[in-house]
This record gives sequence, structure tokens and C-alpha cells, in this order.
Amino acid sequence: MPFDQAYHTVIADGTVFLGSSADCRVRALDAATGAEKWSFCTDGPVRLTPAVADGRVFVGGDDGFLYCLAAEDGHLIWKLRGGPIQSYVLGNGRIISRWPVRGGPAVADGVVYFAAGIWPSEGIYIYAVNATSGKVIWCNDGSGTIEMPQPHPGAVAKSGVSAHGNLVIVGDVLLVPTGRAVPAAFNLSDGKLRYFHLQRDRAFGGSEVAAGGGRFFTSGSMFDLASGTQDKTVKGVYPWSSAITPAGLVNWRDGQIEALGPPDAKLEAAWSVEAAYGGTSLIAAGNSIVSGGESEDKMGVAVLDVAAREVTWSTEVDGLPLGLAVSD
Repeated sequence: MPFDQAYHTVIADGTVFLGSSADCRVRALDAATGAEKWSFCTDGPVRLTPAVADGRVFVGGDDGFLYCLAAEDGHLIWKLRGGPIQSYVLGNGRIISRWPVRGGPAVADGVVYFAAGIWPSEGIYIYAVNATSGKVIWCNDGSGTIEMPQPHPGAVAKSGVSAHGNLVIVGDVLLVPTGRAVPAAFNLSDGKLRYFHLQRDRAFGGSEVAAGGGRFFTSGSMFDLASGTQDKTVKGVYPWSSAITPAGLVNWRDGQIEALGPPDAKLEAAWSVEAAYGGTSLIAAGNSIVSGGESEDKMGVAVLDVAAREVTWSTEVDGLPLGLAVSD
């Protein structure tokens, strides 16, 4: 579970939110001082990044529940069990739900989307829920038992989508990362499965997905969002070391931050700037690109000014920077 390597954070209104797989807590920290504002204890490890919208924090746990918490003080507003019943198994050395929420929450237009279940034969449940009330808008509970081609060529069996990573909303499409396999695409409006090319794209996959400009990226490759067909013109692009911006794709590779653009056309090299740190994390914020990684025997973070096309500052950190977040 690569997403278990770091507690990825989100920031809203001067507060940093994160979940922990070690002590099953969700924490809110003051972004200026690091002081803890509040914490909330779930009944299972929290392995994926929370989502924040309209004063609410949405977080899924291995206990099988999606929680909606008040961003101000952490009190529980509502919670929803993803699986059909409360049933527990041993998972990663912990007691967890048979249907853990490993499809991390994503929010858009007052609706929160998440997925529960990682063993297709036991059921996968993908939800759209009213973010205010917790009322279910739709639930796709049939995408784990589809008669479909399996990874080994010629093999066909009942299997399907296994939610493994934070969900991604792009336009009218909901992308569900499936771990070692390519993402599956669903209608945002009704949850109907659009495509899941498990056998054809068996060599590509990962729990991290980035999307924009009619494309999505995973496992170093680019795919057409409408069809799920691989575009072989762009390679070596990984979600953790790239970002999609209005101007195009920004990517760290071989000691350089490179820009490819524009996003809705053929992605061709536009410019590149040397940056010592990169390869494990990269985000875009306004006119800045923030890149983290390792350089020789040092680990650190560098900030690139896009307009000036130069690194404005960099600093060493203690440990490999695996997650970045920017606010104000």
C-alpha cells in the first residue's frame, strides 16, 4: 500500500487535516503553529487522504465507514457504512471491516463519492452521497462480480473493480484507482461503469491517479479519458511527481522540472529547468511548482517560479518528502 508511506494532508481555512493508520485518528492542526485543534478516533486505520468541503471533513476508514466531521471542532455529523453488514477480518495485521473504505473520498457540487471493499468476489460498493445529509444518491454494488477478461490473456472469470486509492473526479467521470490494475471509469451522475480494461492494460496501474485535459495518468503512462485507451506518445509521467495545470502538464524527470502542453492538445515539450529535488512528490500552486525528492545523499524540497522559470529556493528536510500541500 504505497499510500500508507505518508500521512497526506489537506489544508482549508488555516487548518491542516490528516488521518493516521497508526492510531486510527483524524487530526486537525493549526497551519501556522502546528498545534492540535482537535482529533477524532475511528474504529480502524485511516489510510487515505481526507477531503474537505463547505466546513466538513470526509474521511474513510478500514472499519468500513465514511465519516463526515465538522471542520471547526471535529464533532461527528454523520457516518455511513460502505458494506452490507458489520463483518470483520484480519488485514495488514489489524482487525478491519470486510469492506474497508479504500476508495478515498472526493467531493464535488455537494456530493461526496467513495468506495468500500477490496476483494471483488465479496462485493465492491461505490457511492455517491449527499454531503450535507449523508443520504445515498446512488450505489453501484455490482462492479465486483463482472464476467470479464482477467490479467492473464485468454482467462475470463467473474471479477471486477477493487477500490484502492483516492477517487478522482474529472468532468462527468469518476475514476476509481484499483491498485495494481488500471483505474475504472464510472458515470458521475448514476454510477454506471463506463470501462475497466483489466486485461488489455494489465501492465499499468497504481493507487495514484491524476486527470485533466481529457486525459488521466497512472503508472508512468497517459490514457484517453473518454475511452481509456493508452496514449503512447507520453511516457514516464507519474501522478506523485507531476501536476496538471491550465497551461499543461508539469513533470519532474532526470533532475529537471519539465513543462508539456497545452493540456487539451498533443503534449509537447515547452521548457525545462534544472531542479535538484524531485521524483517523490510534486504539486502546482499559483505561479509556483513545488517538488520534493532526493538528490545524491540529500533529501529536500525545491520551489520553481513558473514565470521566471527558475528555482527560487530549496531546503533540505529530514526524510524523504512523500507528500506536499500548499495554502495561502
